Amino acid sequence: MSEVKSQAKQQVEGKDSDSAGITGREGFARQSTLRGFGHDQVRARTESGRYLEAGGTLGQGTNAAPVRSVALQSSQYGAHWGTYSGTQAFFQADGTLFAQQAKGVVDVSQWQGNINWEAARNSGVEGAIIRIGYGWGNGFDTQAIRNINECKRLGIPFGIYLYSYAYDAGTASAEGRGTVDLLKRAGIRPADLSYPVYYDLEPWVWRGHAHPTTPVVYDGIVNAWDTELQAAGYLNLSVYSFPYYLNTALNTGGIHSRTNWVASYGPTPLFSFPNNDRCWQYANNGQVKGISGNVDVNACGVATTASNGELHIYRVYNPNSGEHFLTSNPVEYHQLSARGWNAEGVAWVSPADGAPVYRLYSLNEGYHLYTMNSYEYNVLTRYRWRQEGMSWRSGGAVPVYRVYNPNSGQHLFTINSNERNHLVGLGWRNEGTAWYAARY
Repeated sequence: MSEVKSQAKQQVEGKDSDSAGITGREGFARQSTLRGFGHDQVRARTESGRYLEAGGTLGQGTNAAPVRSVALQSSQYGAHWGTYSGTQAFFQADGTLFAQQAKGVVDVSQWQGNINWEAARNSGVEGAIIRIGYGWGNGFDTQAIRNINECKRLGIPFGIYLYSYAYDAGTASAEGRGTVDLLKRAGIRPADLSYPVYYDLEPWVWRGHAHPTTPVVYDGIVNAWDTELQAAGYLNLSVYSFPYYLNTALNTGGIHSRTNWVASYGPTPLFSFPNNDRCWQYANNGQVKGISGNVDVNACGVATTASNGELHIYRVYNPNSGEHFLTSNPVEYHQLSARGWNAEGVAWVSPADGAPVYRLYSLNEGYHLYTMNSYEYNVLTRYRWRQEGMSWRSGGAVPVYRVYNPNSGQHLFTINSNERNHLVGLGWRNEGTAWYAARY
């Protein structure tokens, strides 16, 4: 531990690319052309040390509305605020919905100085993601405690991020323990957080060290950090990064399934968010009352919403057992994804009323089955299946298909006929429509 801390002490000004008073703060812009996204985009090192994806054309979506309460401006690349289904929303430049029930959120660190949070809130800032620190053994971001306390005092919803300098699982564990220590010293309980605790993964610069470059190393880093946070009761965890890094060094299903916050300064986020919750850092040059200079601005919301009584049904995949697990419980969904299951997002929306769909668990095989057939639900108990009660209801016009893998004995449920047909082509047995969903 003492060796780790002594190494971390070298992460001082000029080495922390998220907080350095050099290059980025002086307007340094290191650019390289990135290819592979269907069109060339420019990545530039921004003043906060984050990366941007720039390019594309400006445009306005047909769903946009001119009136909004959020204080944050739209993107110079055409992504914009509007309304959707009567709620504030954020759209890609071509009018595609990014998030509904969207909030205008700023992310801040000591480089924003002494923020007048009351002025920011009164001007329409609806949330904050606060840097608590960087690396391990370096203590708090110098403005963290004040920012946290002001958000608490004023009722501004907030989350936390730690800028990582981990280069292997051991240093990531140290960062995890350090994050927990800072959270507790700041008086932050899990229930205080409206947004996750984010692990900020970027290609850092630290003299005498090299940042990781391979997905297998980063998988170990994320798992180690998550383990420390989970053990302390902080279960709402997420990864922050930018598209190029997510498509290279961070390109694993486990990391992508945990990534709910992405920086992409262009017409689209260039990332397929796997979860319903999502946050797009769409600009780094925001101008907000109460905050001096530029600030990162974000649109944070959900892809889909459920009406009264409706339930989102989440699907998550276990890469070890091959099980596709379904749940209407977002906490269960996030816990499993934090443990290495691949989060696959909202599979469909179940209705408020309708026939019950039951869940069973095989004590012999260790996987689940879902059925609205009461006879099947009852008879399987003879074969060491445990009844877990009603999970959701059937009703609507969207069929949910059931296919069976004769090799593993597991079932998969999907509303995607292409997925069903593909699996049947691989030898899975088509068992028809299991039940119906309200929508997807």
